[in-house]
Amino acid sequence: MHDRWASRRHPGHLTFLFNRRELATSITPTLFTGCPLKFVACDSSKLVLPQPWWEKFRRDRRSSGRCLHKAMKNMLLVVLICTALSAAMAQTSTVTSPSPSAPAAQAQKTADPVATATPVTDDWNGYTRHIFQFEGRTCYIVDPKWNATANPWLWRARFWGHRPEVDLALLAQGYHLVYMDVSEMLGNEEAVNHWNDFYKLLTTTYHLNRKAEMEGMSRGGLYVYAWAHQNPDKVAAIYADAPVCDIKSLLALRNGQPDPARWKMAVDAYGFHDLNDALAYRGSPIDNLAPLAKAGVPLLHVVGDADTVVPVEENTRVLEQRYKALGGSIQVIVKHGVGHVHGLDDPMPIIEFLVAHRPRA
Repeated sequence: MHDRWASRRHPGHLTFLFNRRELATSITPTLFTGCPLKFVACDSSKLVLPQPWWEKFRRDRRSSGRCLHKAMKNMLLVVLICTALSAAMAQTSTVTSPSPSAPAAQAQKTADPVATATPVTDDWNGYTRHIFQFEGRTCYIVDPKWNATANPWLWRARFWGHRPEVDLALLAQGYHLVYMDVSEMLGNEEAVNHWNDFYKLLTTTYHLNRKAEMEGMSRGGLYVYAWAHQNPDKVAAIYADAPVCDIKSLLALRNGQPDPARWKMAVDAYGFHDLNDALAYRGSPIDNLAPLAKAGVPLLHVVGDADTVVPVEENTRVLEQRYKALGGSIQVIVKHGVGHVHGLDDPMPIIEFLVAHRPRA
């Protein structure tokens, strides 16, 4: 290994072995690398050169490639994390917004009303009920197991869950059942305004039919007729059961004096100053039938002729006579010997009436 130009490579160095004579006479120190040579003591003079510049460049390039690859992986990781965070924020925003049956922080009266809280669902007689707050009022929407054509719905005015036979029968027919609690407002202007906004929510957000079928029991009659009077084009039919049709009858006058509890209820709802103010009131259902007759809204009343709480002669009979005089269509089912008891033992006549008049488009 000491012959002329014999060589051996070690990691990091180029090593050349020469005999002393050739080293002295024929080797120029910068011939191979352009840099000074390093002598290492050995039997034959051994020259160890620093690593050539191209080797260093090649090593640096490999090192740079590894750094670039690692940097790209880190950038990709950052991008994925940011994307996940953005998606989570968007999902949170969607959950706090509103959402058939599904409705921000405050009650609103806007072009697109929204519920004030995410609905809670429960089971109501085997059907899914959505419970939520809207304009500070408790609301229910009960889903049918299948949707009938044109999304018909029954609007229950009062006494939720009492005598539900008709409600359940219509749910089985593909109707939705809805309710907004405006208890003891007795169909006043505030109640009508709440219902106007609730109607808009039901027909825009939940896509129910633009015409409702309405159900009013007892004082519920005041609510359905008050709203229908202002919205006759939005009503397909009215079913009223032993309904209050005249505020004067609600007062239950005895010897010219109203029942104290009923009088307080009427004053709270309508702001009457005295009894004469109440007796002069002309906003009862019997006073506002012309728009309904003109729109051709069919009516069905179910009453008991022994009712002393809401006497038939003071309420339904007056309304029936006036509606027929206006050319309106009304059917009255009388339960003989029955008092203030709602519904029918066989509810089929009520169900058939509502199904016959449900909106088809």
